[in-house]
Amino acid sequence: MLGANIVQNYAVSIRNPHKKHLYLMLNQSFLVVSCTKVGSMIFEKCIEAASRKQKSFIVQNVLDNLDCLIKDQYGNILIENILSLKDQQVNSKIADKISSKLIEYSTSQISASLIEKVYQII
Repeated sequence: MLGANIVQNYAVSIRNPHKKHLYLMLNQSFLVVSCTKVGSMIFEKCIEAASRKQKSFIVQNVLDNLDCLIKDQYGNILIENILSLKDQQVNSKIADKISSKLIEYSTSQISASLIEKVYQII
């Protein structure tokens, strides 16, 4: 947990040009990190502190890996964090991807509550 605090503090305190290395590292291990409790907390802080370009980098990773993230309790947290950015275009893309596998996702308790949130938002 101490390592997570260090990464979270780094994400919030360091100036944007120097965060590039953090985001590159997180990209290399995106699914592994995002599907853990600590990883979801790290991504939450990264999203809060990210530049527009860095946020779009995270958003694209979420969209590319939505199928895995939606089936994971901590991946769901990351998706919720992206939805909280209130970017209608991104939220619509998430809803479209969910719609393509709606029956599969709705039968899972983990993803069912997220689906409800998505359709309340859009």
